[in-house]
Amino acid sequence: MLTLFTFIYLYIKGELLTTYPSYTEMNVAFENFENNSTELTMEILQSEMHDVYNDFIEDMTNSIYLFAQANNISGATEQYCRKFVIGHHQNTKSFQDLTPEQQTEYSTIAENEQNGNTDAKGSKCEE
Repeated sequence: MLTLFTFIYLYIKGELLTTYPSYTEMNVAFENFENNSTELTMEILQSEMHDVYNDFIEDMTNSIYLFAQANNISGATEQYCRKFVIGHHQNTKSFQDLTPEQQTEYSTIAENEQNGNTDAKGSKCEE
């Protein structure tokens, strides 16, 4: 599964732009943080790393939807799974572009699923 650690690993190995050539801004943010580790350069790097999640919203949605289908999770439609994914990635453009009402709805779905609340479609995951 693709995680933020994947991008860190690729940057450290010098393979970030080879693997993801369009992520030049993230690469620059890594370089700036590496050369001058300040709160500002960290914030910029974190922002760049969160922004890439927009590129993978569909992949994450499809994975969760397939999991829900394979595990007979009733009510976990593809649309519901998309809301769940976006609700978990609140620092992304996908979330920020929602109306305040949608942000509340998506956040609530994410929280319900994460905590196994009564409105959750699945059961709480144990870590």
